[in-house]
Amino acid sequence: MIKKFKKLISDVRGFSIVEMLTTTLIFSMLAITVGGILVESLRIQRKSFAAQNIQENVLFMLESMARDIRVSQIISNMDNSDCSRTRLDIIHPTQGTIIYYVNANGIVYRQLEGEFEAEISSSDLIFKKMNFCVLGSADIDDTIQTRVTIITTVADKSEPNQEINVQTTVTARYVEM
Repeated sequence: MIKKFKKLISDVRGFSIVEMLTTTLIFSMLAITVGGILVESLRIQRKSFAAQNIQENVLFMLESMARDIRVSQIISNMDNSDCSRTRLDIIHPTQGTIIYYVNANGIVYRQLEGEFEAEISSSDLIFKKMNFCVLGSADIDDTIQTRVTIITTVADKSEPNQEINVQTTVTARYVEM
């Protein structure tokens, strides 16, 4: 009986060193691949959150500007179809002159005449460019309704290489009485 037991034990063999190394190599390659996919998916998720943050903040700011532009008279001595204007001056019916511009740090400001400046853009964003195209100026006798096109390039501070270009056109509904 002891001989049978010794023979049974001697027939049970473990893995050889080559089999262990091969298995370790395969599992290591699999772990590296899965880890790389996980890291890439997290990077893509971070970029999409940054893009979503940019969109939400820019759309909120542009809507705020559009509300003022719609009811105001655009101060302009000429149309500028080349979109080179970097600040917009308007005369609001109740708030007076309002100026919109981007400072050197990439923050959009709204300044009331003779009063304070107020940041209207989120501190999470950097406005790399903001230009205004004014067509159909009220200062010129033409039959074109005044339109302001705002063209901007924005980046998130957490992802400065990811830029989003946003453009919107607002029609001024100012009627001289």
